Amino acid sequence: MIENRQNRPIRVIQFGAGNFLRAFADWMIEVLNEQTAFDGGVVVVKATPGSYDELQAQAGRFHVLTEGVVQGEVVRDLQAVRCIERVVASDAFDDFLALAEIETARIIISNTTEAGIVYDPADNFADTPPRSFPAKLTRLLYRRWQSNSAENGFIILPTELIAANGSQLRDCVLRYAGQWQLSAEFTDWIKSHNTFCNTLVDRIVTGHPADSDSDDPLLVAAEPYHLWAIEAPSFVADELPFDQTNLNVKFVADLMATRKLKVRILNGAHTSMVPLGLLAGFTTVREAVEDVNFGRFLTRLLYDEIVPTLDDATATEYVATTLDRFRNPAIAHQLSAIALNSSSKFRVRVLPSLLYYLERNDAVPPRLTLAFAALLRFYKGTWRGQSLPVKDDPAVVTFFETAWENSADASEVVKHILQNEALWGEDLSRYQTLVSNLVTAIDQIETDIVASYGADNR
Repeated sequence: MIENRQNRPIRVIQFGAGNFLRAFADWMIEVLNEQTAFDGGVVVVKATPGSYDELQAQAGRFHVLTEGVVQGEVVRDLQAVRCIERVVASDAFDDFLALAEIETARIIISNTTEAGIVYDPADNFADTPPRSFPAKLTRLLYRRWQSNSAENGFIILPTELIAANGSQLRDCVLRYAGQWQLSAEFTDWIKSHNTFCNTLVDRIVTGHPADSDSDDPLLVAAEPYHLWAIEAPSFVADELPFDQTNLNVKFVADLMATRKLKVRILNGAHTSMVPLGLLAGFTTVREAVEDVNFGRFLTRLLYDEIVPTLDDATATEYVATTLDRFRNPAIAHQLSAIALNSSSKFRVRVLPSLLYYLERNDAVPPRLTLAFAALLRFYKGTWRGQSLPVKDDPAVVTFFETAWENSADASEVVKHILQNEALWGEDLSRYQTLVSNLVTAIDQIETDIVASYGADNR
């Protein structure tokens, strides 16, 4: 157990304390405290119902285990993280709103997955709390505006993996301000005293090591590689002096190219492999990639079907780096852990590559199509008599399960699912070639899944 509470001034309000944020943002803040004069404590907000019981029990303390190979050298570091000073549940609403009045708090960090930054018109100002994260944030900002700290707005750093995450979050907040008929002065304050930064994060975080003998149940393992790219005005770098550390944090003028490369390749590879890998019986990323057939399938998916969709000279090198990271012998990245919200992840990470390929070549990319078919089959919920680790919004899970239950005809099921514009951003059933190839691929998966990805390496 970690002792020695630091009692630092609260400088960061953090929505979420899952494995990623603890091994990324909190780990970085700990380094920032050690190597600079930042001297910042974190208050964690449980953005969804419930509480972080284990984190509370450990007074916010835990360890991050960094393991891997860097330039041929084995790296292993165990970092005690002590920067979390408080944990607050957003459904303890008065305590949550009171955070807005902490004058030293300047930074807001969030990680609520791709499905988290959404506008829900059903959220009302009177809700305690509102359901969506942006609505909760709006209420927090409104209390800040009302308080003596009004001149001291926030620097907001969402780490959700969607394009222009900061801009989208700001737009949601402004929509709530309008819907709730809050004052024009408040809206002006949001725009003039708060900085919503677009960011991009990159680190493979695997959670608690299965073979760990640590007495810390919150121990979280991660690879050495990490990147936090932040699109922000220069004063943000002054308030977050990462340039005084050895961390790979970059303040940039434009995130677009960096984001596209990372999302399409690293995240696209993860999301493409998860349903198919789980159906094939693999449990970890490394196990799947090191399988001769599956590894070749994924390699060709990346080089032959994703790289050609990117106008980036560094894409080929990044694929090689990504595959090396997947093979890290120190990381047991569970496929089931990556399966959270796979449908929304597929829309953001994989579907753009698939549609680009289809429209440019007038043919479907076979490996990406197989990955899509596996996703649709995965959401049926069971495979050969066993439950699958489907983890998504209950409405999404119900939609898929109902689609499969209502018809035994795979063609009807696929067409119905692809017509759901809320899931995919458009009616994908208009691509008749995609529909027919998905049906064929699902049949191949059902008949002989190994042959579907390995017989001739597609």
